[in-house]
Amino acid sequence: MSFPGELLAAAKRQPIRTLPIVRRILDGSLPRLTVALYARRFVHLADGQPRSLGKLIAVGPRSLWSSLTMNLAEEAGANAGTESHTDLAQQMAEAFPAEQRLLDELDDYRLSMSWFDAEVAKGRWLGPAASIMIGGEHNSTLTCAAIAEPLQRLYGLTPAQARFVTVHIEADARHSAEGAALLASHAGTEEARRELLEGVRQGAVQWAAFHRRCALDGARYAARLATAA
Repeated sequence: MSFPGELLAAAKRQPIRTLPIVRRILDGSLPRLTVALYARRFVHLADGQPRSLGKLIAVGPRSLWSSLTMNLAEEAGANAGTESHTDLAQQMAEAFPAEQRLLDELDDYRLSMSWFDAEVAKGRWLGPAASIMIGGEHNSTLTCAAIAEPLQRLYGLTPAQARFVTVHIEADARHSAEGAALLASHAGTEEARRELLEGVRQGAVQWAAFHRRCALDGARYAARLATAA
């Protein structure tokens, strides 16, 4: 297996369809409150992605700048024919207006990128770049490919409301493949290879943790509402 292929394979730590929140979207058993929370949290992810890319541009070598700036422009909707991914995520969240009104009073989530930020603060870029460009992006495209259709069929999202997930099926597959090829070109030593693989692992772990947190918080908020009723 080529090293870019090895990096992409390393991102698949857990089959996406085994994540409880994804599995329950697929069969329609996830409560609407938790689906709304999941959509709401995607707004945080979409808003945080350009910030993370900007940090990588600041610490990474010039050889990364072109790829990162193109990705950043795409995330922000600055390219012709593209839309802000934060705006698309917000449109998806707004497909659940009643649930979002309840969550306004319950949810105080703040996106945490502790491993990424700690590594960048030390001037390290290989692992953080791999965590975002491969670990996160590759799992994103697999997740979006799984949930795009059931969100529309089982939860009533229109194609426009589901556009955040449908856009990311193609976009993140392209980003992760390009990222794996680009970062593999910097894997000239065993230490660099280890850093890249650890970065991919961290990105995949964080993706799974994000989904677990959404599922747990959704159940916790539902229980709180039931108690208050």
